[in-house]
Amino acid sequence: MMLQFILFFSLVFILFIMRRFNIYTLKINDKFMLFTNFPKGHEDDEFIVDLLGKTKKKLNILFAVSIVLSLIVLLDYDWIMLVYYNLIVVYLVSANIIEYNAMKVIRQYKKDNNISTESSILTYDLKTSRDIEKKKIKLKAWIIPLVVQIVLLVAFFKNSEMFFVYILLLVAMSVSTILTGWFLGRKNIKVYSTNSDENLKLNEESIIKVQQTMYAIYIMFIVLGFVVAYYSSKDIYKIFPIFSYIVLYTLAIILALFKYQTIAKNLTAINSDLYNGDFFDPWGYYNPKDDRLMVEDVSVRNGNMTFNRAKLSGKILYALTAVLLISVEFLMINMSLPKTYTVDNTPSTLTITESVYTTVIDKKSIEKVELIEDINKTDGIRLNGTSLKHYSYGKFSIKGIGNCDVYIHNDNPRAIWIKTKDNKNLVFNFPTVKETEKFYKNLR
Repeated sequence: MMLQFILFFSLVFILFIMRRFNIYTLKINDKFMLFTNFPKGHEDDEFIVDLLGKTKKKLNILFAVSIVLSLIVLLDYDWIMLVYYNLIVVYLVSANIIEYNAMKVIRQYKKDNNISTESSILTYDLKTSRDIEKKKIKLKAWIIPLVVQIVLLVAFFKNSEMFFVYILLLVAMSVSTILTGWFLGRKNIKVYSTNSDENLKLNEESIIKVQQTMYAIYIMFIVLGFVVAYYSSKDIYKIFPIFSYIVLYTLAIILALFKYQTIAKNLTAINSDLYNGDFFDPWGYYNPKDDRLMVEDVSVRNGNMTFNRAKLSGKILYALTAVLLISVEFLMINMSLPKTYTVDNTPSTLTITESVYTTVIDKKSIEKVELIEDINKTDGIRLNGTSLKHYSYGKFSIKGIGNCDVYIHNDNPRAIWIKTKDNKNLVFNFPTVKETEKFYKNLR
């Protein structure tokens, strides 16, 4: 039940963050409202007030319905991860459609009423730009600690049963921090004042200091990661150290990004990196005249970078993103559907086949065959595979056994453990106790 509560609260948190972002786009900030270049002074027009009110109401209804539907993940069913993923995707797409429709209306209103929104003349402060570039953390400064982390993990934990978990988890977190910090460093220099010293100070605050904060988090969690790996290796079946590490890392990144967004919202530039026109929308940025691939999303001033869909490389990246989302959907469906495995018992081999995993045991190599009375009472962790309500399969590590291939019907407590002379382990059972015990007797 703990998993269901974690999923529920994390889902509510994600929905809340997305709703906060959606509501923010309805407020005029700097020069934008609903992703549209919109000058101040017209936000109190009756038409605009009515449009924003209706849009906010639709978003609130969507949020309320999503929160109610999120209660489904508290149910103990095999398809809760599918529900979890689809609720996020459906909310995101639905909110974008609502905002996109409102955006088209506000742009038509701007056109019908001849509301001018030409961008200011581009202004640059070359001195500030050079000084900021010198102070940015270079890419090699991000890469070197990552290389050291990988080398030390291999050196000290390569024989641990959790080695691949450490590599995937810790290195993935480091890479995500590197990308976040590096993208923050690529943010364009802005002119906030005609005074170069003031510009330097404000750009240091909005770029350099935030990047330095991300770098400090990066180094701190690399060190903390080794501490977590050390204590987890003492008892790999206690998930508290790794779970605490993930929670602390997530909170640190959220607080750092929140600080960055707060700074960005409170600073107003007198220059603009936009060409005249409206090129932002809920899906990102589209400007054929702009040669940049990565563009700061100034329409919402949250510091995020977005792709320029007008470029071929931008189209490819968007297509790959869509393919990834669809692939995850099919993967979730495949993991959630009821399934079983086949056991092929020949005089020389024992072969167990599932749609993803296959295990072949040469009977001459079998060292031990044992019947586990209650597999549900053993401590174990999933290394690579699926563990749902009615079945578990894939690569697991079970206390007292070690790393093993698992094919288990969770409703049946009995399980057969086979250990080979080359230290390969297989744990499996059949849907019923009777079938499992019968196969065990025949196998012996």
